[in-house]
Amino acid sequence: MKLLSLLLCGLAVFPAAAAELDAEYKQLAPVMEALEKGDASSLNALEPFLQQGNSVAYVLMGTLYEEGKVTPKDETKAVEYFQKSADKGNQMGQVYLADMLLKGTGIDQNVSKAKELYWQAANGENPQLKIDALKKLAQIQELELSFTINRLFYEAAMQGDSLAMVSLANQCYQDSDLPCSYVWYALAAQTKAFEQPEKQEKIQKLLDLIKGEMTLNQITEAEKKIKEMQAVISPAVSEPTQTVKETNKTAESASLTATAVPEETEPKQPTHKIPSSKPTPKELLIINPEVPEGTKACQGIDSVREGCYMDILNTTGKEQTAPFFYEKAAQKTGVDQSAIELHNVDYASSIIPPDHVARIHIPATKIPKMNEEDKSE
Repeated sequence: MKLLSLLLCGLAVFPAAAAELDAEYKQLAPVMEALEKGDASSLNALEPFLQQGNSVAYVLMGTLYEEGKVTPKDETKAVEYFQKSADKGNQMGQVYLADMLLKGTGIDQNVSKAKELYWQAANGENPQLKIDALKKLAQIQELELSFTINRLFYEAAMQGDSLAMVSLANQCYQDSDLPCSYVWYALAAQTKAFEQPEKQEKIQKLLDLIKGEMTLNQITEAEKKIKEMQAVISPAVSEPTQTVKETNKTAESASLTATAVPEETEPKQPTHKIPSSKPTPKELLIINPEVPEGTKACQGIDSVREGCYMDILNTTGKEQTAPFFYEKAAQKTGVDQSAIELHNVDYASSIIPPDHVARIHIPATKIPKMNEEDKSE
């Protein structure tokens, strides 16, 4: 059992300074070893430790209920035992409870509470659990900030902001989405910021380079997309908007190179891609009847909280079925993949050809709204 193995590892990595907790692990070592082998009779031996309020016993019992290999699977009871352990300051209990809260497994999803528990675990004694907690915190912060930054750039780009367009083009290129990158660079080239001959020559060379890596079908579709976007984008501006300038500062302070673009709009290598909220040509979209009528495109944490759809382009060069895109949607939204699969069951057998778009239904989640304290973390 994976999680029980982690519990056994606790004996090896807990420092001697945590004497009381170390003693609890040592007392339970024989029971843990027996349960790891599937010996259900060892549950009787665990009962006295539970009665004593042994924090490690609580973690172990929660693990058993979560896995359902020795006891019936019951994620709600797993949360209850992880909560008891966390309340006693057990670092592993804090991490496991935070994991459940982050995913909304066995309990209502609560990202803020999960972050609080991860911070508590990050200040604990076990070095491996410190690392695990800090990694989870970094992932949450990156997801929240990237959603906010990307949404601001997209909104600014739709107002004709050349810097925002180049930023989005950079992100698409880093994600190997050449048509998307080509479209945003082409739109940026038509703004006042690139009227000067030397700048126009530079961006045209970049467009030619990207175009040389695209297929004929990709080029045709990209040109159609450019015309569609021209019809909805506001008149071009000559200077970056104040929102984009402030967003750049925020991104730089968070070390997100995806949004760090010099004043002369030289492209850099970004790391994040905005969830697609741009109009998708009907002939490229593989319709998903499981997307409720009136559902809006995913554009940030608020839209994910309410439920939205995400359009994902098939850039693999070969046909894919919808489940291929479920994982990508889960990574970009933070929504549990199993929940996405559940809300796209009939769509799972759909075939998405190369250069076509899969429309994935993202179910409403219980991600809490970020308060000012959360945003500053």
